[in-house]
Amino acid sequence: MNSRSRRLVQMCQTSSTSANSSKNKEECSSTGSDSITDINDYSSDEYVPFKNKIDSSSFNSESDNSIGVEIDEIDNINTEIQSDAYSEKCTVNVEQNCISEEHHNDLTIEQEINSIETNNAVLQSCSAGTNLSQKKRGRKKQEGPKTRRRLSNPKTWVRNIEKSKKTKGEEYINTKGQLVAKKTLQLACSCRLKCSEKFTHGQRENIFKNFYNLPKDSQIQFIASSVVETNKKVERLRNDKEPMSRRKFTRSYYLSSGTEINIKVCQIMFLKTLCVTLKEVRNIVENKRLTNSGMCKIDNRGKHSNHIKTDEKDKQIIRNHINMIPSFESHYSRSHSEKKYLNPDLSISKMYRLYKNYCEDIKTNAQSEPMYRKIFVEEYNLSFKKPNNDTCNQCDKYEMLMKTATDDETRFEAETNKNSHLEMAEASYKEKQKDKNLSMSANSNITTISFDLQKCLPTPMLLNGVSFYKRQLWTFNLTLYETTENQSRPICYLWNETIAARGGQEIASCIFKHLFEKLKEETEIVNLYSDCCPGQNRNIYMAIMLLEVVKIFQSRGKKITINHKFLQPGHTHMEADSIHAIIEKSKKKSLASIEVPRDWVNLIRMIHRNPPIIVSEMVQNDFLNFKELLKTKYVHRKVNTKHEPVSWNKIKWMQYKTNSLGIVSYKYSFDEDEFLELNLSKKSLRKSTETDFVLKPITTVPLPLPAEKIKDLQSLLPYIHPNSRQYYDSFLANLVDGNAEDSEENDD
Repeated sequence: MNSRSRRLVQMCQTSSTSANSSKNKEECSSTGSDSITDINDYSSDEYVPFKNKIDSSSFNSESDNSIGVEIDEIDNINTEIQSDAYSEKCTVNVEQNCISEEHHNDLTIEQEINSIETNNAVLQSCSAGTNLSQKKRGRKKQEGPKTRRRLSNPKTWVRNIEKSKKTKGEEYINTKGQLVAKKTLQLACSCRLKCSEKFTHGQRENIFKNFYNLPKDSQIQFIASSVVETNKKVERLRNDKEPMSRRKFTRSYYLSSGTEINIKVCQIMFLKTLCVTLKEVRNIVENKRLTNSGMCKIDNRGKHSNHIKTDEKDKQIIRNHINMIPSFESHYSRSHSEKKYLNPDLSISKMYRLYKNYCEDIKTNAQSEPMYRKIFVEEYNLSFKKPNNDTCNQCDKYEMLMKTATDDETRFEAETNKNSHLEMAEASYKEKQKDKNLSMSANSNITTISFDLQKCLPTPMLLNGVSFYKRQLWTFNLTLYETTENQSRPICYLWNETIAARGGQEIASCIFKHLFEKLKEETEIVNLYSDCCPGQNRNIYMAIMLLEVVKIFQSRGKKITINHKFLQPGHTHMEADSIHAIIEKSKKKSLASIEVPRDWVNLIRMIHRNPPIIVSEMVQNDFLNFKELLKTKYVHRKVNTKHEPVSWNKIKWMQYKTNSLGIVSYKYSFDEDEFLELNLSKKSLRKSTETDFVLKPITTVPLPLPAEKIKDLQSLLPYIHPNSRQYYDSFLANLVDGNAEDSEENDD
């Protein structure tokens, strides 16, 4: 320990403390050192001094949290002093030091005091600040229309959030991933200046609180104006007449209480009250000395004004050119997306070349491509990608009528019909979303299922040119998306065209199998959603199947209600379509070959998704002959119980209940209050007690294939693996024999 450190320790140990000082210490001990937390959101950057003069890492130092220095830790302060500015071998014989300086330059002191008064006025007036709600991390919500490039919100960046916490003295994580404790008010010192008698614990706490309510730049300016630096007046010389110390300045520290301002304190009291390090104070004071203005230089990074700006007229020309290119909306996502689409043959580079030709025509100078691209992505929400979903025939029809109408009456009628069509589509989506929300609610006994048939999957799926001219074996996939209280899960039912077709009975058989094998026991209400395809979903086979389901549940003592709701034609995008897109995308990325129908099953099962896709392979015994029920139990009536004709192609909601067996309740819109009723049960069986009707499979032999398809499949065998070739050899042989026998029976 050098002489300077010994003198500091001696001053702290030999100074006598008054009763008032002891009382203040007891208050500090009893009150503790709770920190003051402020949640004001300051986004200003920290100031970094010049690298050639000041250590630029001082303001980002990890030592900012270990700033509370106890009296018995004076040696640690001395170590910082030695390592930063003073020599261990030199002793300082200066009457005025950094803690006590009694003789100052009058003019310098007056200037510094004025600066202190100004800054203390700012600090005294800074209160606890208005509480701001803490925003979630993410991008800033854009005002106005969305653009192709989302605008960034620096306030929500993790780095800036941690920087803000550090400025406010809160607990934060530094750039090394280390957790830094929050700033806390330290115990007062016990020095010969009797600083502890000048401030009560409450006053020091108020200074601490208001200091960390300031933004970083203001904190730096407060420290700079609270520390007065003067030239040293006395120094000891060596024998060779050289100074023994490298220190050139003496620093005095000032704080203000509620009643007095510019109260001189020692260095330790200043550091403990503001909870800062000596190294940080030194850097701030040295930076102030470089400016020669008594104030620190603020951080001007990114604030210069000499930007090269493009004239607004030139920007408007770019906008006019972009607006000249036709754009169109996405069909299914128009309700929740503002993105528009350009011709997929275009690109930004191609548009820029067209823009240069446009500028030549209007005789003006073209701007650079980066400027064109900047306006395109920051002011427009345009894409060159063609929408994945097909468009609605009715919407296209009405749109064409509106464009080609020769009179206002026809145009107005087409516009009215289109708006009515879109309103019905929106009502269907809202009804579906409402049922999904009810299914996901706590303790829900409702299950919502949407289902759709994927486009035919070719087997074998080859990439050579020959396969494009050959007929292939089709694999069918009916995807159900089930939503319950605990989870949402997709289930795929797969079969190929030799097992069953893809008509109304086949779709109804898959739903029948799902309701009895995978439906939750506690379910009391089932909501089914599908498109309006009359051949698969909205037909008599689906109706009698669901009537038979509720009848079976009623015989088992279970009450259930099944609602089958239909989306608006042309607006039938459902969760099942997303599963189909995932399957197609996985096939493009996968190296697995598709040579037999079971390869599709394996491919879908391997798709990485949460929750995973459940695959069920259908066999011929699973496809039931509901058509036979029309001969034994039900009849296809065309009028309801009020003797009104039933328009099947307009029905939006069909309901089946266990307390009204054989009756289908239906609505033509979701807004109607009452259901109409259609009795499909045979009159001869309405009072009958017979309930056992065994459903039989549609067929037990493979379905025939056209001779041309069989020939094409045989021609593709040389391009597949021998193991798969054996499957087709036996498969086609049995298929031909069975078809031959079947045809003979039909001839007889």
